Amino acid sequence: MKASEWLVRATQDLPAGVTARVKADTLAHLQDAGVDEGADVRPLLGRPDDTAAELRRLYLTNDEWLELLTGGKNRQGFNLSDWPLLGAPMLLWLVSSSNDAFFHVPFHGVWSVRGLLLLLVVVTLWLTQRLHPVRRRKWRLWMFMVCFMFIQWPTATELLFGGRSWLALPVLTLWLAYGTRVQLGRDARLARTLALEGEQA
Repeated sequence: MKASEWLVRATQDLPAGVTARVKADTLAHLQDAGVDEGADVRPLLGRPDDTAAELRRLYLTNDEWLELLTGGKNRQGFNLSDWPLLGAPMLLWLVSSSNDAFFHVPFHGVWSVRGLLLLLVVVTLWLTQRLHPVRRRKWRLWMFMVCFMFIQWPTATELLFGGRSWLALPVLTLWLAYGTRVQLGRDARLARTLALEGEQA
């Protein structure tokens, strides 16, 4: 399989910037190894399908990239994901009256669950302000989901676990750990893709 054929198979459905970088690095590697582009490159580069799978683990596909762009990547002002984020403190305040025991036990004052969630809102706003609009939107949506889960904690504990907090707490912890891990992985793929597409991550 020639280098050109191998590259087509390995980089299909990848954004243009990622494809260009992979092509440049691959051809440079072939040149360093003394392998002609017209020769069979599989002994050196391996199966193109394996490389394609690895590239999709590291970068967004072209469809994923275009889907993110249509969400208004260059919009610097508020978008729909910012409004529920900024409305979260008010929502927490409104529901606190009906879930007073949850929001004030076992902590009190600033260290109540309500206070910690409000702190999370402020910290998230500050940490994500300089990110690319798409990355900022993703992180703020994830933060809103975390706040919503905590808001629904009493109801979910009662409905799903029969009020057994000792059982619900490990489940919530696992959900947070898994969700954060997934979010970090997606953000890393997005950041790498942005860099190769000439965007400031």
